[in-house]
Amino acid sequence: MVILRNLTKTFRRGSTETVIFKNVNLELDVKQKLAVLGARGSGKTTFLHLLAGLERPTRGNVERFQDISFPVGYQRTYRPLLTCRENATFLARCYGADVQEVIRFVEEMLNIGGEFDIPLREMRPEQRLQFGYLMSYALPFDTYLIDNTPAAGDPVFKEKCLAMLNERAKTAGIIYAMWDTRWVKRYCEAALLIANQGLVYYSDIDEAIWNLNNLSRNVV
Repeated sequence: MVILRNLTKTFRRGSTETVIFKNVNLELDVKQKLAVLGARGSGKTTFLHLLAGLERPTRGNVERFQDISFPVGYQRTYRPLLTCRENATFLARCYGADVQEVIRFVEEMLNIGGEFDIPLREMRPEQRLQFGYLMSYALPFDTYLIDNTPAAGDPVFKEKCLAMLNERAKTAGIIYAMWDTRWVKRYCEAALLIANQGLVYYSDIDEAIWNLNNLSRNVV
């Protein structure tokens, strides 16, 4: 469960203030498969960052009663001067996971031999990308956050990521911030629509998508 209490989030650039959310109050079951929908630039990524604690509300609170991941593949979680092993060890300890099990899983899936013990900044970009996605799935969270894509890289690695996601989804909640409504219809049970500086919950995916496509009208 996550409770949003009078949640307000604004961004200021110079003298211009943009309001993303204003006085949102919502109790949210995050153990379900939930889509976050909205027009481009509406705040889908910002909402995930608020859930993960990567962004702080301007006013109000986000109360979490379950372990929520950082967005899958989020690269700023890792320290470029540390090796894969050191990054994996640090994050496993931060989140209370079995350090050796996390290292074993990531090292086996990444399969880069001795490069596992060189600093991340010396690795090839695609290896750093893959390490970030593997670490996201290696850590046991109650709820995983997906910002637009659950996988990246070559087709073989994408298949690995989707297999890991499907395995995690058997016991964990998944919150998808997606623009592809075909994916939403296939994988999600309910939806949140960002509209009018608020969040509207829908138990009917088709109704949520209809309202997304008609945001110029009043959203109900």
